[in-house]
Amino acid sequence: MARNSAGANVVDDVVREDEFTVDLTRLLLRTSSLTTVQIVEIRRELTAFVKKHGWVEG
Repeated sequence: MARNSAGANVVDDVVREDEFTVDLTRLLLRTSSLTTVQIVEIRRELTAFVKKHGWVEG
């Protein structure tokens, strides 16, 4: 993990949005008994969150 000019930790590995979505979906399917609607909602919210922070590109 890198540090920015203020000394805070920053993520230095950005992944593609489609890659993130596939990995997240697989994780949610493997680890829980969520409905399809719940998975889609979680995926949408988390994708928006990580995009806002610059952790994914695309």
